[in-house]
Amino acid sequence: MQRYTKSILAVAAAAGLMAVPALASADGTLAMPNLSIADKGDISLDFDARIFDGREENEYYSGTLNYGLGGGYDLLVRFTTAEEVSFFAGNQEFFTGGDDVEVQIRRACALFPGAVLAVGASFPDTPHQDDDETFITASLTYSQNIGEGADFIYGVRTVINEGNELAGFSAGLNADISGNLSLATDVTAIIDGTNVHSMWGGNHEARMLYSAVLQLDVNDSLSLQAGITNMLGATTGMSLSAGAARTNAVVFGGTLRF
Repeated sequence: MQRYTKSILAVAAAAGLMAVPALASADGTLAMPNLSIADKGDISLDFDARIFDGREENEYYSGTLNYGLGGGYDLLVRFTTAEEVSFFAGNQEFFTGGDDVEVQIRRACALFPGAVLAVGASFPDTPHQDDDETFITASLTYSQNIGEGADFIYGVRTVINEGNELAGFSAGLNADISGNLSLATDVTAIIDGTNVHSMWGGNHEARMLYSAVLQLDVNDSLSLQAGITNMLGATTGMSLSAGAARTNAVVFGGTLRF
């Protein structure tokens, strides 16, 4: 995660939150996964590896545990981990990698059917954040069916810590291709703060994020994924941070449902 800079983003108000039925079956996108609130006692585990090459040669490993709490709530526990490495561009040294752990509580929003609000905290330990820092995290995501087997998905997510904020607005599509194969794509525009240390000039900048992932549903308990992205990991902060060397990562992952 890069050092976040200036401005303040108002987090979505929690007023009007009520227990509502679980959302329709959209699997989401890499930037906006887990679009339905888990039923009480249900457990799923998302996992992936993002392999960057070139100057920024590194591997980021992520996991997300989703547990249904009942009463319209569920719990997310996420982590992203990578070796801390450095590389040179010109006479500048760049540092990447590190760890991030995040815990969030989610609830569906009755005022906007199809919307899910998540609020929590993350605990990064990266070259750009100290391990004693705590960030507030939040997201508001909306899924809308636009045809048979196709969902339009959009939302905002943010991390905040005492004047250091980063927020992005995402839009994406999850669509069936054939049988048990689907395609999920998304783009994220940074609307608050900066998310990468530029290799040209050494300034911080806001860089567009993107992903395209194919998903194969093997059975009711297992899905497999493969694709590309420039997002570093699954936690809110890592998913809002881009690879510094303008390279894509190859993504391999999946979901286990219990």
